[in-house]
Amino acid sequence: MSEITKKKSAMQRFLDVVERAGNRLPEPIYIFIYLSIIIVALSFILSKLGVSAVNPATKEVIKVQNLISKPYLGQMINDGAKIFTDFPPLGIVLVVMLGIGVAEGSGYFEKLITFTIKKAPAKLILPIIILVSICS
Repeated sequence: MSEITKKKSAMQRFLDVVERAGNRLPEPIYIFIYLSIIIVALSFILSKLGVSAVNPATKEVIKVQNLISKPYLGQMINDGAKIFTDFPPLGIVLVVMLGIGVAEGSGYFEKLITFTIKKAPAKLILPIIILVSICS
């Protein structure tokens, strides 16, 4: 039996690389945890080095604070939930994610995509598929 092999285009090879890289990424919660640990570690190191910056608006010198110190560590633990809930975009993001989860779980998106592609005129099928893919 002879196996027919097709040479992949440059775009297909690029997309294969992007897919493999994306599959290697950890879950978003782990990325958040890792970045939080990096920020706390950097705050410790940079505060020990005495790094500071000048606020261009007020000309005030702002020094890096050690987030591992007792007052800041206590504040992170005690006020962690309040810090996140006081961030205005977070409420919108949580509501949207809840809505998307319900729509996905109920099969609404699958039916909407199928309906949209079936009802598309033949001349517009490719742009419609691209639009639906981007929105998905």
